[in-house]
Amino acid sequence: MSAAPRVSLADDREPWAQQSGETKRAFGQFQAYLNLGRGGARTLTKAAENLTLSYGHVRNLASQYLWEPRARAYDEYQHRLAEAEWMSERRQALADDAKILRAATGRIASELGRLGPLTPDQFLRLLDITLRHRRVLYGDPTTIISVADGPQSGSDMASVVAETFAKLSPQNRRAQLIDMAERLRRRQEATGGEDEAVR
Repeated sequence: MSAAPRVSLADDREPWAQQSGETKRAFGQFQAYLNLGRGGARTLTKAAENLTLSYGHVRNLASQYLWEPRARAYDEYQHRLAEAEWMSERRQALADDAKILRAATGRIASELGRLGPLTPDQFLRLLDITLRHRRVLYGDPTTIISVADGPQSGSDMASVVAETFAKLSPQNRRAQLIDMAERLRRRQEATGGEDEAVR
């Protein structure tokens, strides 16, 4: 007795849907196999046990109705769905974090005029925390924004900024902080509150 011909996968439906020439019963058997899940749980042996059919018969069904490639296509589709959902959630989380960062930056800018004199260490800490959160949120490289001429290492740059800031009067320090916060706010407004990495 010759083996039954293999089913042809139709172009007008997904591979895991019922195919032309696949009976309702045969499709139900495929679904029982498919519903075993990914990985080692989905085997012909386990399908044979669940369907109370011989392994040889299930192997023939799997060959005739292309169970394994159809199941792979289904798994890949589910993976793509999960990945798209994760990316959507990640984009929403980034948007939420961006709103929080903008609100915090605005609050800092509005409060700077009322703050007492900041030491160079306090200034650098405030600047570092704000920019670090921004880099994490937007995925910016951890480059240092130069405020002096010539290439310098991170520690050199921090020293230059601290020394420059220390030489300013308390009023000028506040003015510098307000100016920096305002420039950051204008940049965020110019980009719609987002950087390229978030769009």
